Amino acid sequence: MDENKKIEYFFKNRINRLEKEDGDWDRPEIDIFGQAQKHFPSYPQKKKKDRKIWWLLLIGLLLMTWIGYTVYLNKKINVLGAELEIAGQHLQQNKADSEKTKTNLSNKIKTLQSK
Repeated sequence: MDENKKIEYFFKNRINRLEKEDGDWDRPEIDIFGQAQKHFPSYPQKKKKDRKIWWLLLIGLLLMTWIGYTVYLNKKINVLGAELEIAGQHLQQNKADSEKTKTNLSNKIKTLQSK
């Protein structure tokens, strides 16, 4: 444990001394940097792709998908409504037929009972 403290103390002292001695070696003076900057190559700035176009395309695609799905659902509703109407007509026709059959059967029963 004592050795660990000695090693830790050694490295802390070494780091602190290096920081004090080195100072600002990585930062040149302003006038020297200005003179050197003249010789730096200048590269044209890359234009960022216009992301607004992509967002507009995405929103347009989503809008078209939503409109298409809405039209699809409206058509499906119309088809189901027509099928429901046909089923209702069949139901009414079956109900009328059953009423006729019921009436015919009751008439036959009365006829049979009267004989």
